Amino acid sequence: MKKKKVSRPKKGRRKTKDKRELNRKLIAVLWFLVKFNFLAIPLYLVIFMNISIPALQSSVANIVQAVLNALDYNSVVDGYIINLSSGLSVVSVEINFDCIGWKSMYALFALVIATPKVFWKNKLKFLAISMPAIFVINILRIVTTIAIAMSFGLEYLEAVHNILWQEGLIVVVLGVWYFWLRKVAVIKTLKNEN
Repeated sequence: MKKKKVSRPKKGRRKTKDKRELNRKLIAVLWFLVKFNFLAIPLYLVIFMNISIPALQSSVANIVQAVLNALDYNSVVDGYIINLSSGLSVVSVEINFDCIGWKSMYALFALVIATPKVFWKNKLKFLAISMPAIFVINILRIVTTIAIAMSFGLEYLEAVHNILWQEGLIVVVLGVWYFWLRKVAVIKTLKNEN
């Protein structure tokens, strides 16, 4: 019985191919980071110029106030200030420009736009669904922060706001983007197999 000679690629060729693949992936990551950072420039300009849009802040305050009143919290809106009565005292909560969730929505937008190898149609379709979802999550963030502070004491307001929700919203944005990437990757794999 003759042994069949199996042709194997030489080690040098395999290493060269692996190096090329690694370089291709590194260039793709670098290009993503360049686009993402370029898209971050408007974010930093808005922050640096201290821009705010009181009409948006008032709209968010009105939505939050409606939800709070539906949850039996006695609240009144004055511009973008929500006044809540708590026993004999009144607690005022300002909905500043950062409270409207624009940074989270813009970060998701920049992540999606900077993502390579995804058709624009898929990006825009995803953004049309995910941006309103992030807005709703932001409204829930504000409502739960106020509800916890009103129920357990104002000393918990900063902890809930800064630790749970500020950081939590970052996790939500990255999680939404990650699951979209996984979905897009699965769809591409399925199309390539057919």
